[in-house]
Amino acid sequence: MAQCIDHSVTLRRVEDELPFGFQALMQHSQDEGIKNMSMLQENWLSGAERFNKNGAALFGAFFENELIGLGGTTKEIGYTGSAMRMRRLFVLAHWRRKGVAGLIARQCMDWGLQSAKILTCNAQASAAAAPFWERMGFEPVS
Repeated sequence: MAQCIDHSVTLRRVEDELPFGFQALMQHSQDEGIKNMSMLQENWLSGAERFNKNGAALFGAFFENELIGLGGTTKEIGYTGSAMRMRRLFVLAHWRRKGVAGLIARQCMDWGLQSAKILTCNAQASAAAAPFWERMGFEPVS
């Protein structure tokens, strides 16, 4: 499965292993004080979350085979109904405000809505997270 934006950025589903370039992406997130890529690696390596069960999926955004962003969706745990959760979205700073995060998020949203009618997300990773997710159509809840 692949999608292009201006025929330059391609989305690919990540299935068997974290893609080449993930370590650099994780380092950039750590440098910004964002922990979600470190959490992704920890959960991937332990087998706790591989984005391969209950309708989950992880997508990477690539520019000329360089990993520039990641994001996924998993089953929402603890929700009384059927819901999927958007998680682990991160895009390299140079690629922000160019539609890459939206491209990943829309793919994850479309994927998640195949398994559930409700999507959730935690918008506390950074100051930009809540406004981004609100632009994507999410509403704040207490």
